[in-house]
Amino acid sequence: MQSENSLTEYDIIPKGGQEFSQYHPDFASPDGDVVLGSKDCKVLFRTHSYILKTTSGFFRSMFSLPGGSSSPKPTEVIYLNDDEKTLENLLRMVSGLPLLPLDSCEMVDSVLHAAENYEMPGAMSIVRLAITTLPFTDHALHMYGICCRYGWEQEAKLFASRTLLYNLYDQVHRESLEKMSTSALLNLLTVHRQRRELLRQRLDDPPFVSGQPAANSTYQFQLRSLEKELEIQKEKTRSLEIQKHATRGDKKVVLDFSELEDTISCNICSHVMLVPYM
Repeated sequence: MQSENSLTEYDIIPKGGQEFSQYHPDFASPDGDVVLGSKDCKVLFRTHSYILKTTSGFFRSMFSLPGGSSSPKPTEVIYLNDDEKTLENLLRMVSGLPLLPLDSCEMVDSVLHAAENYEMPGAMSIVRLAITTLPFTDHALHMYGICCRYGWEQEAKLFASRTLLYNLYDQVHRESLEKMSTSALLNLLTVHRQRRELLRQRLDDPPFVSGQPAANSTYQFQLRSLEKELEIQKEKTRSLEIQKHATRGDKKVVLDFSELEDTISCNICSHVMLVPYM
């Protein structure tokens, strides 16, 4: 077997050629006809070649090659260039076993990289569904970069909107930004610039700078109350005028400030309104 650093995708060697601790308990069925090993040679996974051929383009091509290593014997192990946790997650996804939580961005990267190498679209679709849930919502920049890398447009838009909480020029985000492609980074910067311009435009529009009242429920309630109060005051004024005409004949009466008891101010424009004395 080649050294660990020189592994490409896989190596096939006899079982006795390397030391290993044990089979993984969920992948130890004697019915399996293929044995896979992690790159550290510590854990083995016995599974079925049919599962691998139907879910992986890589293994389908490998097992269809004529002769020799394309059909490993039961006494041989295919050592893959992936660690134990990555292989376990990947094999669970293609074998229909209960899935393990993808609890870190690094694990997402590892599983996606392995699924891409072994041409497993089913496993990649499972990861695609999983990244939109917690805890990945707290790693919007990293997830945005992954979505752009694999062409997941809708998920990329989702995580791009969540990055609006971040200052992209903060050094803490530099590592995540460096991993992005140029087009992904430029698109993200465009989103942030457009949102800033939109916010600036909205701040320049009514009701923020023109003095116009905001159309909200509190304002509407105050406006209705004010209109009702004005109607009451108009009715009082008409009643007073009728009384004045009745006591002074046909002579027109002009009210002056001495006949007024109080004043009130408009709650919106602060204009002084007169309240007739009754």
